[in-house]
Amino acid sequence: DINLQEISPELRELLVSIGRQIGIAVESVNNLQEVLLGKELLQSVFDGITDHLVLLDREFRIRMVNRAYLENYAVSLDEIENRHCYSIHGAGTGPCKRCDLEQVILSGKPMVQEVKCVTGEFFLVHFYPVRDEYGEVESVIRYAKEISDQKRVEQRIQQTEKLVAMGQLAA
Repeated sequence: DINLQEISPELRELLVSIGRQIGIAVESVNNLQEVLLGKELLQSVFDGITDHLVLLDREFRIRMVNRAYLENYAVSLDEIENRHCYSIHGAGTGPCKRCDLEQVILSGKPMVQEVKCVTGEFFLVHFYPVRDEYGEVESVIRYAKEISDQKRVEQRIQQTEKLVAMGQLAA
């Protein structure tokens, strides 16, 4: 048994200080566990979406993507995380000419655009700003849904309508 009266004031102060540090360390570990659980939950929500989902920061760097994105482009997160989106999908030297990401960052308003890729695929791309506690746009969620089949059907309908109009004119 240790008699608390026998402990010198210096040693008591040291023990109290060590106790506080241990308390802070335990609290930090608990907070880190909560953050990791939150990140895992967010990633599972991202992965549950079957269209492409990307979280981009203000400098156009990829922060997070979903499984559908990784599978479609056959890449790993390590290959693309923290890289500029335009270095992967564009010219590589700066933001793409027809990209609304910069406009969303400046205006703070969501935007939608239809994009035709060099591969011929069509995407309907939604940009959603994510604000920090001060109301500033800190990142943007880019949601892209492939609409290539829909565009082909629309083109066939337009072609059929033209043929019908020509047939009516001929009649």
